Amino acid sequence: MALLLLKLLGILITILLVIICTICVLNFQLLKSKVPFIILFCFIALICQLVSTFLAIGGINNLWILRVYTFGEFTLLSLFYYHVLKLNPTRQRVDWALAFIILLLALMVYSSIYIEPLSGYNSITKSMECLYMSGLSIYYYIREIRALKDVTKKETQKESLLLINTGILLLFSGQFFIYLMSNYMMVHIPNVRGNILWLFNGLLNFLFYSILLVGIWKLVSPRKKFSGSY
Repeated sequence: MALLLLKLLGILITILLVIICTICVLNFQLLKSKVPFIILFCFIALICQLVSTFLAIGGINNLWILRVYTFGEFTLLSLFYYHVLKLNPTRQRVDWALAFIILLLALMVYSSIYIEPLSGYNSITKSMECLYMSGLSIYYYIREIRALKDVTKKETQKESLLLINTGILLLFSGQFFIYLMSNYMMVHIPNVRGNILWLFNGLLNFLFYSILLVGIWKLVSPRKKFSGSY
């Protein structure tokens, strides 16, 4: 049952990504100045999702796709936060925020190639990414969050960014322990129980892309009214 639900979630996530990428293409001129790195991230996510699915159907190991996706995800989401948080406002000679992103990416690449075997999950790399992204999203809240009831038309972009940030925090805070224990689960936990945990991971991804879809839609349709707080 869990395996069937996992396949269903994979299809739903692919559909969500196709919808998001279509919106990005149709509204590229508007979005490229607001969330350029999120646009690139969505396309990389869709390509990796499709390639991973085709490899799985053919019975070919697709775990290496997770590594490619992780590097792209980390790089583009880091640049997204670098942009929206304005981490180098004084334009110092040495951009320490960008240097730290490059250093952390280099450590992740080294770990994924020389420490973590291709036959398993990149648990160290993903755990590092989850901690880093969770920290950035919390920092964003500390810096930017305001009462949403006071959001005006001129602040629609901020509301959309808060939505995207919420999705990132939910995704990476939930994924941390899953990927931290992923290789242990693959060896020591029966497939049935393991599938339940990966089902939870799939639900996190589905929730994340759903929130991302709403955030991007609000950017391209600022006059549209939504029910509830958002």
